[in-house]
Amino acid sequence: MHACARQETGLNGGERPARFFPLLLFILAIFLTFIHPHFRVPFTSKIIHIDLGVATLICASILLIFSGNRIDLLQGGIVGIENLRPYSVIVLVLSLSFICLTLEYAGFFEFVALKFLSSAGTGRKLFLNVFLLSYILTLFTNNDIVILTLTFIIFHICRHAKLNPMPYLFLQFFVTNIAGMTLYIGNPTNIIVADFAGIDFVKFAKWMVLPSLVSTLACAGVVYLIFRRQIPERLETQAQEMHDVETMRDRGAAAVALICLSLTVLLMSLPKTVVRIPNWVIPLILALPLAVYIASRGFLLKIVQRIPWKIAPFLLGLFILVEGLAASGWTGMFSSVLSGIPDSGPMSVLLPCLMASWFSGFMNNHPMTVFFSRSLPSSWRGMFLAIIAGSNIGPTTMITGSLAGIMWSEILAQHGRAISFSEFSKYGIIVSTVAIILASFIIWLELGML
Repeated sequence: MHACARQETGLNGGERPARFFPLLLFILAIFLTFIHPHFRVPFTSKIIHIDLGVATLICASILLIFSGNRIDLLQGGIVGIENLRPYSVIVLVLSLSFICLTLEYAGFFEFVALKFLSSAGTGRKLFLNVFLLSYILTLFTNNDIVILTLTFIIFHICRHAKLNPMPYLFLQFFVTNIAGMTLYIGNPTNIIVADFAGIDFVKFAKWMVLPSLVSTLACAGVVYLIFRRQIPERLETQAQEMHDVETMRDRGAAAVALICLSLTVLLMSLPKTVVRIPNWVIPLILALPLAVYIASRGFLLKIVQRIPWKIAPFLLGLFILVEGLAASGWTGMFSSVLSGIPDSGPMSVLLPCLMASWFSGFMNNHPMTVFFSRSLPSSWRGMFLAIIAGSNIGPTTMITGSLAGIMWSEILAQHGRAISFSEFSKYGIIVSTVAIILASFIIWLELGML
């Protein structure tokens, strides 16, 4: 591959200390995001929580204060460059979250899940149903929402059926993450990479449907082999206990939200010559009538309060920090490293996919995606597809690979099923290795044939 054509300039005239300053702030932001510490304000009883919505903004603010080109950093971090538009990613993610959270609050996901799961008469059938449900819901919604919703439902089902929930929880988590690479809207990281590489909704699906399907099927097979002795032949649950909680909270709101989500997917899949508005505007427009409708139903405020607003300052601060890395030459140096990857052969996809997966595990898939995207010219199609796959597989490698993984582990701990980093990785490394190899090989084949 050819070295990146963009020339990076030093943050303050190319001085060595200035070059390391943005990198240290970037590492600090990731560290604070992981540990989200609490600090007490000196001489007061006030506690400050440095969560994901604050950590990157604090570090980005420090960078802006001490940089000599803060206007450029702000413009690059908010408006973006080339095809990477931070504001459009934030609006799209929040708009989709609003639509999906309305579906979740109205009881649609729980209704569908319990319909699937209550039909299982054996542990193996339940395993199959969890796989199908995780994959299908992830296709058309945000994988974070599916993970958090299904985790509670699986606990509910397994409690009634007197089952060990861990095989089904691992299956759901791994499948939902890997299946997130299927469509453009499946994961915010997809949107970041696809927009930068100029890959639209239809092209994204053309490239990623097959790698996603094969790798998720393989993932399910591996999880089954690992936990097969903990999956019973018959369930002890009573069907009536399931049906008693199947009534949706608000069928009208669920219907309207489902229409909005369906239109979002449909309009995004149409050619740009037909739909003459950017992708990020589509869910925003459709979210507006939905907001009016649920306001008339009296629960708009409840949905608004549940929107992951913190992802906006998190991504904004992250984009500014990566812009600082670019300005100080780090993305250019990393581009040189990536340019050493072979031009052809399976390794041309396998190596960047492996790197993206492991970097996601160590630094979270959002920072990885932004940093990798800024390090590549948009013409490197195969490598961008590998990064998309890696950003979705990465959270199965280590529990720190995604924000959903961290929240998932907290839910397990609250239900008395705490899982350590080492225990998760013991299974995750096996599953992710299989997924990385298969997804990379299929992408390489597609690049040679399409």
